[in-house]
Amino acid sequence: MMNKRRTLGFGIGILLVLLFIFKDVFFLPNVESLKGEFHEVTFVRNEQNTGPVIRLYVVSVGKKEDAQFEAYGNFMPHTKYGITTVFFFDKKSPIPRTISENEPYFNTVDFKPIAKYEKNPMGNTSLTF
Repeated sequence: MMNKRRTLGFGIGILLVLLFIFKDVFFLPNVESLKGEFHEVTFVRNEQNTGPVIRLYVVSVGKKEDAQFEAYGNFMPHTKYGITTVFFFDKKSPIPRTISENEPYFNTVDFKPIAKYEKNPMGNTSLTF
């Protein structure tokens, strides 16, 4: 009798722990859960392995008034000593479909980003409008 209770209690405890783990895994925040209707248009990463990894993203924003720019940028991959840059463009404005690894990255006369997020080699972030 005591052994059955102990086994049942142990089983219920393990079940509760597993449910808690699965809840966290399936309900983690992600890019789709952010406000702003973000859509990644293009991405480029330098292929060299001798210097810093540079990642550049072009992202369209559907609702810029509500957009969580910094949260979106924080979701993007970043490598220690690398640079991650996200250029945000209004969905209703012209958006570059290609991006270069070299500055100025895209034609700055035809394309005007509404915001720029950058994570530097030390992990510090900046968001400029």
